Parts: sequence; C-alpha cells; structure tokens
Amino acid sequence: MSEYLNPYKPPFSSLIMKDKYPVYRKTGVQFIEDKLSNDDRKILTDYLVFVGITASERKLSQYRIYMLQFIDIIEKPLNKITKEDADKFWNLVNHDTDREIFTKNQIRMMVKRFLKWYYKDTEMLENLRSEKHLVNLKKHNKSTLITPEELEELIRGCKNYRDKAIVTLLYESAGRPEEIRSLKWSQLNIMNKTIQLYSSKTKGTRELPIHKSIERLEQWKQDFAFPNLKESDYIFPSFKDRDKPISETFFTKLIKRICERMGLRKITPYDFRRSRLTELYVINKVPDLAHRKFAGHSPDSKMTAVYVKMDESDMQETIRGIYENKKLSPVQKDIVQNLQEQMHKLLREMEKLRKQSTPPISA
Repeated sequence: MSEYLNPYKPPFSSLIMKDKYPVYRKTGVQFIEDKLSNDDRKILTDYLVFVGITASERKLSQYRIYMLQFIDIIEKPLNKITKEDADKFWNLVNHDTDREIFTKNQIRMMVKRFLKWYYKDTEMLENLRSEKHLVNLKKHNKSTLITPEELEELIRGCKNYRDKAIVTLLYESAGRPEEIRSLKWSQLNIMNKTIQLYSSKTKGTRELPIHKSIERLEQWKQDFAFPNLKESDYIFPSFKDRDKPISETFFTKLIKRICERMGLRKITPYDFRRSRLTELYVINKVPDLAHRKFAGHSPDSKMTAVYVKMDESDMQETIRGIYENKKLSPVQKDIVQNLQEQMHKLLREMEKLRKQSTPPISA
C-alpha cells in the first residue's frame, strides 16, 4: 500500500522533483527516513542537533517531519541541492492547496533554515516569500468565535467533573491547549484563585487569576482518577499513566464528542483561546500590554491581530464609547481621530488580504 493518499514513487526513484506536494498518510514519514542514504541521515541528524539547541521537543519533531517531506519531494541527496531545486520547491509549496497558510509558512521557515545552515547561500532564498496572513480567514473570523450560549452548552454536554474542568479552564484562562494539558496540581493555587501556565513555545511562565474554573477543579480534585493525589501529579493525566499528561489528540476528540452530543458546530481546542482573547480585548477593553501578558505573548508580539477578531461595527462601537463616556480635550480628540483612521486602514488591508486568499470561482 502506498504511503501517500495520492500515489507517488518512493524516494529517489528518479532525479525529477515531484510536481505536487503529497498528502502523507497518518502513518507519518518513517518510510522516508528508513530509505535515507548514510550521507543524508548524517546531514539530517546534524541539522536536528543544531535546531535542538533552541527548539522545544515538539518543534523539533515538526522540523524532522517537514525535512523528511522535503527530502521525499526534492528527489535528490541533501548535499546536491541547487538554487533551481530550491526555487521549484518554493513554487510547489506556494501552489499547494491541501495545507493552510500557517502550515506552509512553517514548511518554508524550516527548510529555509536548513538551506542557510548547510549551504550558506543567500541566493537560494531570494525567491522565497511567506504569505502575509497567519491564519485561514475563512476558518478563523468573528463568526467562528464561541458564543456565551455555546460555552454554556459545551459545559452542559460534559459527562464528568474532569471534562467540565477542561472546558471551563480552556476558556477562562485562554491557555494554549499544550499549557492546559501539561498543568500539575502544584501550579494551581485554590486559596488565591490563580493558575500558573508554562509555555514550551515561549519558555515563559505567567500566573493568571481564575474564578469559574476553581469550583470545577476542586470537584475534579475530589474525584481524581488516581489514588493518593500528589502535588506533582498532572491535573489531567493519561488514563494509563499518571506520569504522563493526556494527549493532544484526546483534547481534540473530547471537544468534538461534546459538540456532536449537543448538536453544536465544529469547535476546536484553540477556538477557546481565540474567543476568550477577543472577549477580553473587544468587550472588556483590556489594555494591549495586559492583554499580551495574559495571552503569554511578548511585548512586541503581532499575535493580537491574529487572535482578536474585530469588524467595522466593533471598531465604531469602540470609538463611539470613547466619545460618550468621557469629555475629551482637543488633543485627545485628535488622537482618537488618528486611531480611527488607522483602524479603518487596517480593516481595508485585512479585507484586501481576504479577497486575495479567496480563489476565483471558475465559470
């Protein structure tokens, strides 16, 4: 049976690069690694050692997967790649329709880093262009945010205290799924009603106030899956091994099952984060710096524009509220007017990008 969902020949069956980015089966890319030459295996190993100096274990796994896919597609040894090969690969990734923009940008970044590391030839990278928007605007927009009614239905659809704690905490903390999965009881302060989140992505830790989640977590603690609960235990451990957290796949399947049970649309674990961060920014008017700290973003991060969904009516309401709630001086009015003009400009640019990302409908 072919390892691809669309048929292709095995690695290096010819010296002609594939003309389409394959859709790899869920069995992964081990079949590519098994067929590597000794030279390619050493080069790949050395590159992953280099990347591993700063990359997390999860990110390192992504580097391995995308590099093996690159090797499979390029149909040449890693020490024989030319600028022409690189240009063909950038073109192939650019026209791939099976992957989201974020994924394609990840592939570009990881392969680009390899070419810079191994060849130290900037000409190989001169035609590389990343797509500007970081999310699929069709899938992630204001209409995909979780509403209060949907959140209530999601909680009602949970069958036990653990699931209620997961759903409530995912939303209230706006934590990344990996941050919630890796939580230990030692990171929860019930008395002060705070939770400490650590991100392997940013290597940063932040302590967040929580209220609604406390009751759910206390209930789950009383009903914990293993005897003799310890502070070093994961809050949401694996069914089979208390020393391991529940998997990313479990998180996704849990939310999917609850949605199906309650007749809700498709909702993903990351939708909780996007929805909560938008609520804090647009409705609760949390200032930029506090919002970034709550989200676990760096002070100069541009991720607020990715997660926060604001349309024309939101912008008008925000500006109108400033005028109505406070008597402004002439200088303050000028500042508000400038902000309004900037927001109009950003909204126009976002709409332009959305149209560019939407393929034309053929007759």
